[in-house]
Amino acid sequence: MDGLLHRDPRALASAITAYRSGDRPLALAAACEDLGELLDASADTTAAIPHFEEAGELASASGALRDHERIRRRLRRLGVRTGAPRHPTTGPSGWGTLTESERKLIPLVVDGLTNRAIADRLCVSVHTVNTHMKHIFTKLDINTRVELTRLAIERGAVAGGAD
Repeated sequence: MDGLLHRDPRALASAITAYRSGDRPLALAAACEDLGELLDASADTTAAIPHFEEAGELASASGALRDHERIRRRLRRLGVRTGAPRHPTTGPSGWGTLTESERKLIPLVVDGLTNRAIADRLCVSVHTVNTHMKHIFTKLDINTRVELTRLAIERGAVAGGAD
């Protein structure tokens, strides 16, 4: 926040370093884009380009296609040609990529709860549950709750009602 407020590239670079050690790729993408914009505004376009490229890759891998397209347009204005956005399924995948919030849903799906019932149980919105379910299906390359249940049982991820 200080990096944006005070237009301080060092503070933004520090934020990027901090986000790299966490599990928030979209926050990292935003920080990279912010630093790219700051450098571009100061006429240091050569230094801005790698930050925009990283932001675009992170946005694409996370399925943030609007963000990715906006960054692609910015790169094109700087003379950089980029590929088409990747479909989210080409990003990180597998059981190990599930967030803690996504993992919390799995035992409830295995127990047969609907998205509404899961939302009520976890005190979140149905929209949040729907989003988590889409992410789970994408990351695990599955299409149904039955497939999710099968995978969870195979992995022992439902022993004791939670993993």
